[in-house]
Amino acid sequence: MKQLIQFLLAGIVETVKQKRLHKSRERAAEHNLQLAKYAAAIRKTQENA
Repeated sequence: MKQLIQFLLAGIVETVKQKRLHKSRERAAEHNLQLAKYAAAIRKTQENA
């Protein structure tokens, strides 16, 4: 019984870790997209100047 509980808890912990990792990657991707938009806007402004 104790092993089953440990196994279940380990599974829950791993799931939480995976969700956090996924969220972190999503945030990084959104951040990179925003930076790319800013860079494009700056380039466009410089070309028009």
